[in-house]
Amino acid sequence: MSQQKKKPYGFDIFKSYFAWASERDIVPSLSEFVQLNTDFVARSSTQTSDLSGLEGAWAKRFDLTAKILNTKESISQSISPCRAFASGYHPDCE
Repeated sequence: MSQQKKKPYGFDIFKSYFAWASERDIVPSLSEFVQLNTDFVARSSTQTSDLSGLEGAWAKRFDLTAKILNTKESISQSISPCRAFASGYHPDCE
């Protein structure tokens, strides 16, 4: 019996994003995912105001989804808080 990995929170949204990126032949990136899904990310973020903690949580989910979908080698995990939060206020972007 094969061991199945536990799917991260938001797996279906990540999966849709990876499919969208693949259709356009672009490298999936966490920064772009956050930019395209700002509402989802903002509504479902953990109870912390620590930017590195938030980034780490989302990077882990993004990475786990890439592993499950066998696309780990073709992703970019870099994230720019100012770019990712371009549609809203972020204190590090002043």
